Amino acid sequence: MYIGIDPSINDVGMAAVRDTISGPKVVQTVILHPQGNDLAFKLANLRKLATSRLRDFCNKPQKVIIEWPEYFSSATGVAAAKQGSLIKLVAAATTLIHCCMDAYDVQPTFVTPTVWKGQLPKSVIEKRCKDTIVNPPNNITNHEWDAIGLCLWRLGHL
Repeated sequence: MYIGIDPSINDVGMAAVRDTISGPKVVQTVILHPQGNDLAFKLANLRKLATSRLRDFCNKPQKVIIEWPEYFSSATGVAAAKQGSLIKLVAAATTLIHCCMDAYDVQPTFVTPTVWKGQLPKSVIEKRCKDTIVNPPNNITNHEWDAIGLCLWRLGHL
């Protein structure tokens, strides 16, 4: 079982994927919505939610893959960095590392968006995931598709 995590301070996508003879299958996905009035409370809530949910996914995964934040020097990337969005994303990703250690005693693999999906838009990633997995799920968020994509990338299917 592989677990992919698409971090965010507001909407965290998580997916459990199993590689089978007939192809990769999504075991489950979830979107977490941390609550809190400030960053510290949101991160504390994220840790509680994620650790609990990870324990529900499976006893011990083969791998956990977390998308690691990346700085882009585009106008949008610079604006996001100036607003503190990148720092918040790093804080969320770091919190999720601790959740993986708490839940599984497993050190996650970190991969930047550029490494696992290049410059492809979310719609293309979603289509490739749907074309690759057996019985793709319906009505899930793009954060969950990214979490699935991380698993498929690590399994060598993307």
